[in-house]
Amino acid sequence: MNYRFSTGTSNNLSLASQLTRRFRNGFQVNIAYTRVFYRNDENPGTGGYAGTMNNAFSLSQEWGRASDAQRNTLRATTIVRLPYQFSLAATYIMGSGQWYQSVYAQNPVGFQGTRLIPKPGAVFGLINGYDGSLVPRNDFEGKPIHKVDMRLTKDFTLGRMKVTGIAEVFNVFNHANYGAYNLTINAANYGTPVQPFLSTTYIPRSGQLAFKLSF
Repeated sequence: MNYRFSTGTSNNLSLASQLTRRFRNGFQVNIAYTRVFYRNDENPGTGGYAGTMNNAFSLSQEWGRASDAQRNTLRATTIVRLPYQFSLAATYIMGSGQWYQSVYAQNPVGFQGTRLIPKPGAVFGLINGYDGSLVPRNDFEGKPIHKVDMRLTKDFTLGRMKVTGIAEVFNVFNHANYGAYNLTINAANYGTPVQPFLSTTYIPRSGQLAFKLSF
């Protein structure tokens, strides 16, 4: 049987700010910063609702830090128009460590939850083997993310056609960014980062060349 509930609530206090210099005299810049003071919800389901509870006898214990309660995020982008039809664009991304859920690799009360902590020597699967405590919601803070991407373009005119050469480098300084961690509490490698995601945010330094035709 699949135990679920749908009485979740959430709260949030954040400050979002942005500064933009529009493109003028060959230069543009945009800076966006968000500070999250707190962001909480109930249950690890989508949006904090309709997920699987860890303890059906104490739903209040599902309240805690949301997984997207990232304290600080900063995004800065700029475009510079250079002589000889060159253009340079750069993006800087900074994010405080995101929060992840530690889990216990047992299920002491027989439900589907993975945050329950059993008594020492308890018989798993029995309610009297559970001391009532839970691993806190999203208790593990990952490492911060820092990433610089750059793009250089050069325009050529061939009659009525324009050719643009493009060179891009992602994660210029090759900063190690992680999107997942080993978070099984009773495992020897608890807290060590892993890298199953190869999205643009987490990849090591890489580059690509391209061209575009306009006519």
